[in-house]
Amino acid sequence: MPAANSTANDVVTISAEYDPAPVSREIVGYGESTESDHWAFIASPVTGSITPNEVENIFSASQYDLYRFNQAPAATVNEEGTVYLEWENYKNATHTDGFKLVNGQGYLYATKETKILVFSGEFNTNATQDVTLTYSNSNPDSNMHGWNLVGNPFPVAATVTGRSYYVMNEAGTGVEPTAASAGTTIEACTGILVKAETTGESVTFTKTAPSGQPASNGLLQIAVANANTRSNAIEDKAVISFDEGDQLGKFYFGNPSANVYIPQNGKEYAIACSNGQGEMPINFKAKQNGQYTIAVNPEGVEMAYLHLIDNMTGADVDLLALRQAQGPATYTFNATTRDYESRFKLVFSSICEDANGDSETFAFFGNGSWIIANEGEATLQVIDLNGRILSSETVNGSVSKSINAVPGVYMIRLINGENVKVQKIVVR
Repeated sequence: MPAANSTANDVVTISAEYDPAPVSREIVGYGESTESDHWAFIASPVTGSITPNEVENIFSASQYDLYRFNQAPAATVNEEGTVYLEWENYKNATHTDGFKLVNGQGYLYATKETKILVFSGEFNTNATQDVTLTYSNSNPDSNMHGWNLVGNPFPVAATVTGRSYYVMNEAGTGVEPTAASAGTTIEACTGILVKAETTGESVTFTKTAPSGQPASNGLLQIAVANANTRSNAIEDKAVISFDEGDQLGKFYFGNPSANVYIPQNGKEYAIACSNGQGEMPINFKAKQNGQYTIAVNPEGVEMAYLHLIDNMTGADVDLLALRQAQGPATYTFNATTRDYESRFKLVFSSICEDANGDSETFAFFGNGSWIIANEGEATLQVIDLNGRILSSETVNGSVSKSINAVPGVYMIRLINGENVKVQKIVVR
């Protein structure tokens, strides 16, 4: 991130959709703060491109910062050696020529005094707008390949179709991931970070939620806070989404004291996909020694089983029990900069329903045992393919069971009053 102070608790004032009156956005100033906070992702709703000085108040503060993002900048040699400065400052003479605010693109802005940015001109009145994304692998830092800072091109709130993205957090201290299935609106004059995986991609903004958009199957929000920093404020977030294809690489902005991410196939993800059950590794990087709290919050889904495994201490934390008894599902732990990153894993099962309202999947293998999702008292039976009942027992609520059987295919039957469920399992 840029080395400067900056952004905002964002308050957006929007004119009527086709009203030629100016469109404005308030940016809260960072004042005398010495911390790198109060950054904002801004965007212009004016068709085509405008120069920054055409935006009223953008330069009226005694101190300000305005950056554009370039995933493949030219190499710069300074006292640190050869570096690539992805954030290009408007105040740098090498960037002032041709530095325009382009409709559909986003920019990073901060101001010392609170200011209302006012955009005037011919606004984008399209119903939808495709914004072309760039992809370059010329930067030696592969983590930068494909990232684009784009912006809401309209003078009213918009949504993004089928793509996860980052927003600036409320305090303006860092970015946080937003799942494509969440349906969050992007206010006017606001930018977001998206990632292209190859050339020829685009992101689609629309003024209304797309018709026929599938409902979200739910997700797990994972947040990490440092008990010793900023009154236990959230340092970083990751998401497990139960919607297919809903994923997003990890992008680091600022200098949080810890990072949390989901490793898959050698990559770090802020949003990773799951079918709603199983195991998911959760990696954790502490940048300073201290006490941390990890919170796992289900959104839009009911969980039958939700356990956090601490691979370092061996703790097996029943997050659902904590959530029911104490409110948020949290786990507090001590960490050092020398700890292995593969600190945690989640073992979970959501309660999904089919078209008839019946639970689809109630058993899965995780953490070395079979997890049986159940409510109330029921009879649990294990049956072989010849129909023989190998075991039968009474269970109460969701349970974790070791099924003693030779490798093969079996049926699990769960009888709860008149409700009978049968599921095939494979013991390996």
